[in-house]
Amino acid sequence: MFDSGDGDLSSGYSPHGVHRPGAVVKAFESSTNNRMCTGAILRAKVNAKTPDETIEPVSWGYRNPFGLRFAPTTMP
Repeated sequence: MFDSGDGDLSSGYSPHGVHRPGAVVKAFESSTNNRMCTGAILRAKVNAKTPDETIEPVSWGYRNPFGLRFAPTTMP
C-alpha cells in the first residue's frame, strides 16, 4: 500500500484509493482507451496503415508520468 499524502492508501499499479494487495493488474486497466494508459512506455508501428491500432505496452506502472518522446530513427 502506498500513501498518496491525502489520507488515501492505494495498492501498486492501481487507481487512486484502490486496495487490492497481491492482485495481478492487467495493462490498460481503467484506461479511457483500450490502447492507452498513463505511466507506461508504449510502442507502435509508425509505418503501419493505422499506427494507433498497433499500440501495445512495453512497461507500465510508473508514477507521475509526463511528456512524450520518440527515439531517433535512421533512414537508409
